[in-house]
Amino acid sequence: MHKKWTTGGRRRTVIVFAAIVSVVVGVTVTAAAANAQDGVYFNIRNDVSGRCVAPAGLSHTAGQVMAQMDCGTAAIREWLPVDLHNGYYLVQNRGSGLCLHIGSSLPETPIDQVPCVFEANQEWQFGEADEAGEHLVLVSAIGNSCLALQGVYSGRVNWPIVIHDCATTSGQFWRFV
Repeated sequence: MHKKWTTGGRRRTVIVFAAIVSVVVGVTVTAAAANAQDGVYFNIRNDVSGRCVAPAGLSHTAGQVMAQMDCGTAAIREWLPVDLHNGYYLVQNRGSGLCLHIGSSLPETPIDQVPCVFEANQEWQFGEADEAGEHLVLVSAIGNSCLALQGVYSGRVNWPIVIHDCATTSGQFWRFV
């Protein structure tokens, strides 16, 4: 009988823990949805090129890679930082409803957009790239990886947006405008 009580106690603990996790996850998802409806959307503009992050081809499709495009007010060009209240943000596209995502922290890995699922490969911090606070960097929750223009800096339209080791380079200077 004692063995049965111990097992039942463990089951009750697991059930209570699962219920708590469900409530916390439900509250987080609800809060993120509310922020998306009530929040302010921005262009993510490279400070040096003056161009903005957008899905290549202005696509609404999950898995579409990001590219540097002309800035604008079309929903597919605008992003919402959704505060996760842990120092990180999801960055959600207004037009597609999808979030910025990295598949790997290996340098030059393309950034794409996927459904928002609150995982580290979709979480970003905003930091200052210089002491004067003139430039921001978007740092992934995965390693020392930052949002960057691919390879050597370029101001060209459709230039790929990738993940790269964080450094104070012009290809990693961004603003929410």
